[in-house]
Amino acid sequence: MAAETSMQTRREFLTACLRYPVAASLGAVAVLLAGRRGTGLPNNQTCRRHGICSGCGELDRCGLPQALSRKQAQRGK
Repeated sequence: MAAETSMQTRREFLTACLRYPVAASLGAVAVLLAGRRGTGLPNNQTCRRHGICSGCGELDRCGLPQALSRKQAQRGK
């Protein structure tokens, strides 16, 4: 019976060795996705460049009226 107890402990150890890195990886992915979501302007709807869309790196993802107007004007050219 002693061998069975040590085998159970080994199994728990191996399970923990797999469980915690997987949980940490999922947590890291969640943090990355949450950070990525927070940078997009359509979710935040605040302009960081005071309405000046020229040269803005967020223009493609922006849903503010100034950006939509700018994108429409660029398509018309």
